[in-house]
Amino acid sequence: SEERKKGFTAIIDRRSEKWAAVKLVLNRLNILFTATIQNAYVIKPQGFFQKYSESNFKASLEYSFEVVILNDVGSLYNYVDKTELTPCLGGTLNYDHQDWVQHRTAIDRFSETCRSIASRLVTLKQIFDKTDLSISDNQETEHVLDVHGQMWFDVRDDINNAQMIGNTQLKCMKGADSTDQDTFSLLPISQTSVQDLQALVDIISRVRDKFEQVWERHQSCVLQSLQFTFFEREFVDVKNLFMVAHTKLSNMKELGDSVSSAAKLKKDTETFKEETKDAVENLTELCERGEEMIKNDHCHSHSIEAKCSELQDIHNDLNKKFDERKHNLDKSIEVHESLQQVTKWCNAGVDILASQPLDRFQSAEGAEKALKEIDEFLKKPQGVNLGKLNRMEKTAKELGDEGLLEQVRMTLARISEVTDMMSNREASFKKMVTKRPVQQVAPVAPPTTQTSPQLKSPLASKRKEGTSPLLNLKK
Repeated sequence: SEERKKGFTAIIDRRSEKWAAVKLVLNRLNILFTATIQNAYVIKPQGFFQKYSESNFKASLEYSFEVVILNDVGSLYNYVDKTELTPCLGGTLNYDHQDWVQHRTAIDRFSETCRSIASRLVTLKQIFDKTDLSISDNQETEHVLDVHGQMWFDVRDDINNAQMIGNTQLKCMKGADSTDQDTFSLLPISQTSVQDLQALVDIISRVRDKFEQVWERHQSCVLQSLQFTFFEREFVDVKNLFMVAHTKLSNMKELGDSVSSAAKLKKDTETFKEETKDAVENLTELCERGEEMIKNDHCHSHSIEAKCSELQDIHNDLNKKFDERKHNLDKSIEVHESLQQVTKWCNAGVDILASQPLDRFQSAEGAEKALKEIDEFLKKPQGVNLGKLNRMEKTAKELGDEGLLEQVRMTLARISEVTDMMSNREASFKKMVTKRPVQQVAPVAPPTTQTSPQLKSPLASKRKEGTSPLLNLKK
């Protein structure tokens, strides 16, 4: 209190005692109250023989506070006002020592009760902190909360009883009809007792409110731990579903050996993706619940956030695998379509060569007709997609299917073979067309006769300009 900070004044009335008693009191004050005693006023002993011992007493004064020796009570009034002295010292202060002792005893007992309650609260807080929060079922959670709750309720009841006792003692100290505003109208000694007791009552009230919050947080944390246990179980189940789907999808490496088989594999992949929709819905629901728990300041927020992030990564990775699988099958279909088109082209070329009758090799007219068939065939792509054809081998390499790559290379070699056969046949026919006899005619203007230059077949001339799109592939 403010009085303690300012320090106290001790008044020692030993008029009927000896100097030894005075010295004993001063020694006790010097040992026990060195920080709070500012000065001491001693009304010296009045006995006949005591006046001869006064000089010896003064010579031994060595204290941490000032000691003033007074001859009589009247001298005390020069230092202390009568309003601050009790009637036994000629003052007007209404002081009952018995009441003061009772007040201080009550305050000390109440203070001891507060210390005991504080010690129990510390122990209870340690029990809360050491609680194993890896709770696995509702029954275990209820048991933990029942035990801890009863421990807290017992302490809280004691706090409430202590508060009631403290408030009752305050009323007794203030008087039956007094109010809080009347506190400062009390005597200084009673006022100090009331303030000390009121401070203890206020402290224990604040402690109760604060620990009520501790209990609520502990209760919430226990319930949230059970909630987190259920969340973890669902997390493991959902993760396992995605791991199984991921493994199954990783094992789906076949790309098909034809357009139809590749298309079927693509459809199977899409069907499998549809089958994972339930797992995706469970994942989405679990992540949404986790986000809601984080928003509500869950005590396991960091773990929940990490697990939700892990689930999202797994989901994104599976979607990426599905996209890669679909992309590869689309490329496989594209390659097989190109293989079909090229095979059809090669077969058509071979059929043209095989269908040409032998008599065409006997005359220039037959050769020219056969050359025209070859020329028309080579000028048109015959349904072959040249863009896909040009990137067919590169696509097969990217897919990493050795069987498909070998098939592509064999097909490209087949193109070269057919192209070479048609080029050879074309060269033979061109020779026959070029060697065809040309009729000699007389010139109109000059009178003399001369031989006109050898004419070339328009078809042969045209073939020099035209080139089959597939011939570029051979290069």
